[in-house]
Amino acid sequence: MGRWIICFTVLFLLFASSEAKGDENDRWNSLSKTSYSAFQLAKQGRTADCLQMLNYFSRQFEKHPVSGQSVSSRTIRTISAVHSKAVETLSEQTRDPDAKMRAVTQFHMVVDAAFTENEPLWSSMEDTMMASFQHLKEDAAGGNTTSFEQDWNEFLSLYETIYPSVSVDVTPGQIRKVQALISSVEDDLSENVSQEARISQLTSMETEFKNLFKGVKEDEADPSLIWVIISTGGMIILTLTYAAWRKFKGEKEKQVEREREW
Repeated sequence: MGRWIICFTVLFLLFASSEAKGDENDRWNSLSKTSYSAFQLAKQGRTADCLQMLNYFSRQFEKHPVSGQSVSSRTIRTISAVHSKAVETLSEQTRDPDAKMRAVTQFHMVVDAAFTENEPLWSSMEDTMMASFQHLKEDAAGGNTTSFEQDWNEFLSLYETIYPSVSVDVTPGQIRKVQALISSVEDDLSENVSQEARISQLTSMETEFKNLFKGVKEDEADPSLIWVIISTGGMIILTLTYAAWRKFKGEKEKQVEREREW
């Protein structure tokens, strides 16, 4: 009887865990769809409607907050900060349409990064980022300072757009490496750096960015699935072990009883 109670308890816990995970996924799906709608409205130039959609997202986020089990508190803070920035940018009448589009794109990407476990949206920017490095190297090799600074500012704009998403998916150590390389180039912009030194800086930075994109594409294991496998396997083993122990104990008691009868 005790064995069946344990089995029932294990199945109940697994079902409850699966149901909770399903509810959490539904909430994330809803939030992701809302951010995508805001993104589409921004593309169409419908700023007022986009702003309304962002405000709706905020109400969703506050009414049905996601738990710290599915995403980290740091990720939740990042989403909130990027959302606030997008609302602020869209609310400013003097901001140009490109700035508004970038802010909403940044927001949509960070929500997607938190929700998507394999190949998030920001990883699709790899070709664009690599092309940007190529332009920078050509500028450095040709000694074209003006063109280099223009392309560098464009590169920084691209990186700023994906940075919140990168911070959600990539380890802080990797981000610090990239930041250090960017700061190195920034500090040397006003200096008379040799072509070789500049190209070396850019090559190192390009390698680090390749590692970022490669890392997020290789990380295909679903942490929630792994947790379910481990917890399920552990519970089954525990149940079987307990059942075997109970059986062994019962047989031992019977043996003792028989010896007493003799």
